[in-house]
Amino acid sequence: MIKISVCDDDEGQLTFFKQCFMEYNEKHKEKIEANFYQSVQSLLNEKKFSPDVYFLDIELQDGNGLKLAGKIRTRNSKIPIVFITSHEEFMPEAFQVHAYQYLNEKKNAQAVENVLNQLADYFSEQNQIFSFQTYGEMISLDCRNIICFTSEKRKNIVIAENGEFEYYGKFSAIMDKLPRQNFAELRNNFIINMAYIHTIDKMTVYYENVHGIGLNSVDITRKYRKSFEEKYEAYRNRIYR
Repeated sequence: MIKISVCDDDEGQLTFFKQCFMEYNEKHKEKIEANFYQSVQSLLNEKKFSPDVYFLDIELQDGNGLKLAGKIRTRNSKIPIVFITSHEEFMPEAFQVHAYQYLNEKKNAQAVENVLNQLADYFSEQNQIFSFQTYGEMISLDCRNIICFTSEKRKNIVIAENGEFEYYGKFSAIMDKLPRQNFAELRNNFIINMAYIHTIDKMTVYYENVHGIGLNSVDITRKYRKSFEEKYEAYRNRIYR
């Protein structure tokens, strides 16, 4: 879940973002929850909603979006801020408040979706610890050291460099807790860390053994073949670019 505060004094622009977020939620696992404001003061007075991201119009009737961003930065120096503007002359000033991204006011739904995908990846990268409870003990593992996940009946099995762990829970909920750009589903009950893939031969993935001797293998089901191929290509392009 990504929480977004949108501040824009153009009601039509707010309606456009509401529609974009609704369509995004229908298409993607990552969901958007948003609050909308038509003035600087209404956003600053908000006490109950705690956003992960701000979408700010640079030109607001009751204030300057750049100054508003500066106030937000005093509260949270790292929170992503996306500026909504059609004026490139504001870009240098926006750099001073460390803008995450820009959106043109021309209502480009694809551009909004692209930014939301970037944000989903950004927050996914921040989530590098996988935690679960087993036999009354809370275990936290660095995702970079997890080789794969599999399941047996209702029991999930985590295979990591420092051993194997078992716990009960929904296997389908695991991917939402992982940095998704590094992990891929191969079967209904198998998720792999792509950093540990050694070779791929048609429908079979060979990956490193937890004991460091030889390779393990798993067959990709047809359901996941296309999505895995696309995801693995994107992973390799990112790692080896």
